Amino acid sequence: MYKKGSVSTYFLSIFILITSVIAVIAENSISRLRALSNLIKINDYLSAEEAVIRYIGCELKNGVPVSGFYTYAGVSFRAECGMDSCLVTISDPVSEMLDIQLYGNDRHIYDYVPVRAED
Repeated sequence: MYKKGSVSTYFLSIFILITSVIAVIAENSISRLRALSNLIKINDYLSAEEAVIRYIGCELKNGVPVSGFYTYAGVSFRAECGMDSCLVTISDPVSEMLDIQLYGNDRHIYDYVPVRAED
C-alpha cells in the first residue's frame, strides 16, 4: 500500500551512509595532512638545531671563543657563550632560541633547551 515511502526511506538511509563514509574519509585526509605539515616543521627545527650544535661543539673543542653572528650549513644564527652556557638565536631558516648548557673545563655541550616562537 505504501511502497513509494518505503523505497524513499531505503534510498535515504543509503544516502546518509554514503555521506557519513565520505565525511570520515575527508576528516582522515585532513588529519594526515596536518600531521605531515607538523612533521615538516619539526624536521626544519631539528635540522637547524643540529647544525648549530655541531658548529658550536666543534668551535669549543678547538678552543675558539664563540661570540657573534655565524652562518653554517644554511643556518644563520647569533651566539653568545659564557663559561657554563651559550645563548643562541637562530634567525634563518626558522626562528628560535637555544639555551645550551656546557660542563667541565673543556666546555663540552651537556644539554640544550629550545625556545620556539610558534604562530
